[in-house]
Amino acid sequence: MEASPPRWRIKGLLEEAPGYVDAILDEVDKRGPMIASDLDDPGSRKGPWWGYSEGKIALEWHFLKGAITTHSRRNFTRYYDLSERVIPADILSQNSIGSDEAQKQLFLLGAKAHGIGTAKDLTDYFRLHHVTMRPRIRELVEDGKVLQVEVEGWDQPGYMHPEAAIPDEVHATALLTPFDSLVWLRERTERVFDFHYRIEIYVPEPKRKYGYY
Repeated sequence: MEASPPRWRIKGLLEEAPGYVDAILDEVDKRGPMIASDLDDPGSRKGPWWGYSEGKIALEWHFLKGAITTHSRRNFTRYYDLSERVIPADILSQNSIGSDEAQKQLFLLGAKAHGIGTAKDLTDYFRLHHVTMRPRIRELVEDGKVLQVEVEGWDQPGYMHPEAAIPDEVHATALLTPFDSLVWLRERTERVFDFHYRIEIYVPEPKRKYGYY
């Protein structure tokens, strides 16, 4: 949040109607939680998928800056409200940490969630930039907070959380949605589970193996 949020969507709106962007935040303050279509002046969508309206662009801008956050979701729709009304005060009042330390903590959470993975596997869990993370990962290995290991059949080093359990056998079954974080990174899914997984809505119909999803 401390980094400058990307301006490619908001740039034109800030130049053409700067007061509009501020007014959107005031409206959330007075009326939230709300979705873009609840705004008094939501604007018009520019396309069916990611063609955001002016109101949605302004809301996402304030979201990226940390002024508002996700109150709740209904299906895929995000309801926005002021961060101070969603995040507990004792959390908001904590001192922030530097980006390097934040990246390390996120990587460790990814390692804990996966147990083991390549650098790309674990950085992708929180969508961290792989190249930027290389020195952070080296520091974590040097400090003993993550273990570098070799995995048979992998052509890249593996990284394991020191507290990861290593059971003799695994007996578990889980039903996953197509959007579960366990299968976000398709190459990991194939490498670990030998399953070439795709959301086949994006695959030409003649090439689909399993169906729409």
